[in-house]
Amino acid sequence: MKHFIFFCILFFWSIGYAQNGLPKTAVQDFFKAFHKQDTSAMRSFFHVSASIQTVTSNVDGPVVREESVNELIRGIGGIPNEISFEERIKRFKVRSDGKIAQVWTPYEFWINGKKSHSGVNSFVLVKLSDDWKIIHLIDTRKK
Repeated sequence: MKHFIFFCILFFWSIGYAQNGLPKTAVQDFFKAFHKQDTSAMRSFFHVSASIQTVTSNVDGPVVREESVNELIRGIGGIPNEISFEERIKRFKVRSDGKIAQVWTPYEFWINGKKSHSGVNSFVLVKLSDDWKIIHLIDTRKK
């Protein structure tokens, strides 16, 4: 009986710990808003001091470009309805200590049914009250 109780406690603890996978849920919900072009919902996932960067390459090597949350939201919100787009997340890798988390997501970006580019998103989130907020987002883009 002791072993049964121990395994029950371990099982429910692990479920509770898995539920602390909420950083993944926050990123998934962000992408739902992203694909719907719901700019209000998108904004709600970001911390007020969030930063965004993109890493691309040119003939001289890597180029880091900074973008504000407002620019990102304006850009996604401004995509015309006749253009279809989808960021296909390949997998999620989550690391969390309960207060901060990193969510790593390789992706492919598709426009009008054609692959535009691929790369990796790296989200850094912070838990404030009961909500996970994106405090930093950096991605790579490869043609």
